[in-house]
Amino acid sequence: MQSYQQYQDLLCRNQGRCLFGAPLDSEIGDMIAPEKQGAHFTYARYNHTFTPDDLRKDPVAAKTGLTLDNVDLIPFLNEFGTQYAKDNVHLDHLR
Repeated sequence: MQSYQQYQDLLCRNQGRCLFGAPLDSEIGDMIAPEKQGAHFTYARYNHTFTPDDLRKDPVAAKTGLTLDNVDLIPFLNEFGTQYAKDNVHLDHLR
């Protein structure tokens, strides 16, 4: 799933005008383009890769890890996502 996600991210950055996103890798970089001729859309990518320290903040996540079918993680993910958005999503990324 992760390789599919990375491929889709690369395609969106290539076809659109990327306004925000972490570097894809050391060769491609972040592909952020203030202006881009022929862009079909604007694009911003917000990703967070959970670290062991992140998971230790929640007893359920610390015990089970992150799994797609674990509904007990919803409160942790909601709280974590809200804080991530406050820290990282800015109106100037969405111009």
